[in-house]
Amino acid sequence: MSRLPPALVLYFLAPIVGELISGSAPPTEFFHPFGLIVLPALYGSGALLARELALRWGKRWPTILTLGLAYGIMEEGLMVKSLFDPQWPDLELMATYGRWAGVNWVWSLSLTLYHAVVSIAIPILLVELLCPERRDEPWLGRRGVIGLSILLVLDVLLGIFLMTPYKPPSSHTCWRWSPSSSSSGGPAGCRPPGAHQGTNVRGNPSGPA
Repeated sequence: MSRLPPALVLYFLAPIVGELISGSAPPTEFFHPFGLIVLPALYGSGALLARELALRWGKRWPTILTLGLAYGIMEEGLMVKSLFDPQWPDLELMATYGRWAGVNWVWSLSLTLYHAVVSIAIPILLVELLCPERRDEPWLGRRGVIGLSILLVLDVLLGIFLMTPYKPPSSHTCWRWSPSSSSSGGPAGCRPPGAHQGTNVRGNPSGPA
C-alpha cells in the first residue's frame, strides 16, 4: 500500500464505499464503463478536494465533515436533484410526509449526512489508516487541486443537463399571504400558477394520504 499514491487509492475508494458497498449502486451499474468514469470523478474528486482544502486551511475532521455536507447538497441537489424531485424512486413515504415547499426535507437531511460521513469522511479515514506516514501531508499539488475541481464541475454539469430530467419549477409563488393561510396559522406555501386551494402540486385533492 505504501507504494500506491494515496490520492489514487482515495479516488477509487470513495465511490466504492459511497455507492458499491453501501448498495446504492448494484455491481452491474457500478462496473459499467460509464459508471467507472462518472462515479470516481464525482466521489473521488469530492473526497480528495475536501481533504486537501481542510489540510491546507489547517483544519481536520470538523471541516472535512462540513465540506462533506456541501458535497452532499451539490450531488443530490444540483446533480441528481433528489432533494427536490417528488418522484425520486427511493423516497417512498418521504415523498409525502417529508416534503414541504418543494423540498424533500427528511430525505435531504439524511442524504447530506450520509454523504458527509460515508462518501467523504470514511474513505479519507480508511486511506489515512492505510498510509499513516502520509496522513498529515498534502496528496495533491496545485495542478491536482485545479484539475480535480474542473473535473468535478464537469461531472456535475453532465448530471444536470444530461442524466437527470427533473427540473424544479421556477415559477412557483411562495409565501403568498391569503385568508385561508391566516386561518390555518401559516403561509400559503408554494403553488404553481393556476393551482387552486384544495389541490396539491400533483393535481390531487389536498388532505391526509
